[in-house]
Amino acid sequence: RPDMSDVALAEVLTENSNGATLRPQTTCRPIGVVLGIQHRTPWARAGSTWKSMQNMELSERLALIRDPESRQALVEEANNPEQIHGGGSAMVDLSRLYLLDAEDPNYRVGPEGTLEARAAQAGVTPVEF
Repeated sequence: RPDMSDVALAEVLTENSNGATLRPQTTCRPIGVVLGIQHRTPWARAGSTWKSMQNMELSERLALIRDPESRQALVEEANNPEQIHGGGSAMVDLSRLYLLDAEDPNYRVGPEGTLEARAAQAGVTPVEF
């Protein structure tokens, strides 16, 4: 998201005006982050169902995802951009989130390997993929 720094700085200004003492900083080079069901997903803040998963064990998270009613709530929350601050349904730009095979990761994948592209190819939304 090209305007992400503006969004972040606006949030800092808002929080600082409410009494926080945030000091924005940046990294000098790109970093990598591993996301997944066991730790944190791109939709961790997308809505109450996603937030409820934060303190669950992996088995509980998987049970929630496998339950059809809960799964539908997760999909609806992730596909509703109004659910979280910033106007986006995900914490990260899904066009820059690459899927890696746990057994044989390919670190030289192109744009076709992003979550967004793979979901589009499958005809579903990224959260459904």
